[in-house]
Order: sequence, then structure tokens, then C-alpha cells
Amino acid sequence: SVLLLAACVTSQWQKAGVPPSQWALDEAQCHDEAQGVGDHVYRLDQFEGPNSTDPSQDAGDMDAYVAMNQAFTDCMRERGYYLAAVRGQ
Repeated sequence: SVLLLAACVTSQWQKAGVPPSQWALDEAQCHDEAQGVGDHVYRLDQFEGPNSTDPSQDAGDMDAYVAMNQAFTDCMRERGYYLAAVRGQ
């Protein structure tokens, strides 16, 4: 089944020649940076207050989540990493 096969493939950040300790440090620093961006976006959304024409009360959470993911991706790419498909066991 195609769906089953697709479920066995994930992605992982990789960079040739980087020892696991450096990868862990880079990943942690990018995570911290992304968390700061997400927190900032969330606070801005909370400061602006809910939009009475938007029934969604979770818009701030979604904006922060998207901003965090983008910041993490940007940080890892700036450090020379790329996403590679990895087959599950």
C-alpha cells in the first residue's frame, strides 16, 4: 500500500561531517531561537486582541506555531543543514 509506505518515511536534518554532539548543539540552539520567535509572535497576537470578525480563538497559537517552524528551518539551513528522507525501521 502506498499509504503504508509513506508512513515509514520521515525526514531528518543532516549535514555531512558533523559529529552528533555538534548536531545536538545546533539543533538545541535553533530550537531556542525558534521558541523565542514563537513567543514573540504569540505575545503580539495577544496584545492585538481577538478579532471579532474571526471566530477562531486559536489564531495566535497557529501564528506562533508557523513562525516557530519557519524560524527553526531558517536557522538549521543557515548552519548548512538540509532535510533528508529517512526510512523507518
